[in-house]
Amino acid sequence: MLRTKERDLDLRKEVYMAGAEAFHAGTLMIGNMANLDISQEKLEEGYREKAPAIAKVQLIAGDKVMKAVAVAMGTLAELIVRLMGKRIVLVALKAEIGQLEQLIIGFSKTRDHMLELMTQHNIEGNTDQQRFTTIQANFEFEQKRIKDSFSKRNTMFFDLANRQFAFAEECMTASQRLGLMGADVLEAVRQELELPFDSKAYAELVRELQEKSRENMAALIRDIKQTIANNLAAQQVDEDSAPKGK
Repeated sequence: MLRTKERDLDLRKEVYMAGAEAFHAGTLMIGNMANLDISQEKLEEGYREKAPAIAKVQLIAGDKVMKAVAVAMGTLAELIVRLMGKRIVLVALKAEIGQLEQLIIGFSKTRDHMLELMTQHNIEGNTDQQRFTTIQANFEFEQKRIKDSFSKRNTMFFDLANRQFAFAEECMTASQRLGLMGADVLEAVRQELELPFDSKAYAELVRELQEKSRENMAALIRDIKQTIANNLAAQQVDEDSAPKGK
């Protein structure tokens, strides 16, 4: 009888460990959503591989564990759907900015080529004023397109940055919410496995770690905002100092 109970506990420990890894993978995915450089496939990879383990937990769990797991997984699923929808919009905006930056590169190459033609025209002493006027008009057209595109790009960039900062904070809040729910699951599991657990001390530890994470996130966002402001200021200087033609 004792050996049967031990085998049952060993099986539960194994299944619950795999389930905990799946829940952690889901929580980690939520936290990584704010990083728009991570592809959708890579973002979902870890959770997609481990998620089936939750089904095994539901097969063997006692009532208290079952209830705690159901609440936690239901919340995780709801958060994934809601946050993923917001992430898709941000990813699309980031791609649009990237396309605009590629256009600016093309405009800049054409403008520089017009500048070379004007310089060559003057060096050669070419007296065809109509030709020079046409080249200069093309130069000024590209210069204006670059300026307008930079202005649009910077507006979009600031919009994306501000929305991404807010999204990052939302993802962190969601992760911390899941962390507290994970503590409820952990308490239920340890009780079922007859393992000691100080739920109050653990909850306090989780809250302390979450508060520290929030402070670090706030500091990081401040640094990123300052870096963005400095980079955009440098870009403006470069744009203002670009050749305007004669």
